[in-house]
Amino acid sequence: MNKQWFIKSENTITKNVTVEFVLPYNMGFIDVDGKGYVVDRVFSFSKMDSAIVGHTYRIKYFCNILDNNERTIMEMVDFYQSPYTCIEKDGVCQ
Repeated sequence: MNKQWFIKSENTITKNVTVEFVLPYNMGFIDVDGKGYVVDRVFSFSKMDSAIVGHTYRIKYFCNILDNNERTIMEMVDFYQSPYTCIEKDGVCQ
């Protein structure tokens, strides 16, 4: 079965979460509310940043009925700003 075709019509949920614990082998994470999320590259349609403890992410996920109704992530964007990124102030890179 083509998994991407299967979830094309599934409802997705978008929310912000903060990572509390990263599961082994980067297969997912648990957020500060104790909810677990699975990372399955088959269902990734957009940006997928790596899960880092303490970082807050905007995620898009769905309840995967093919896999025990697990919260399966389709998109994961890190809000953390890198300390190496230049920031412009008054038109000057600092």
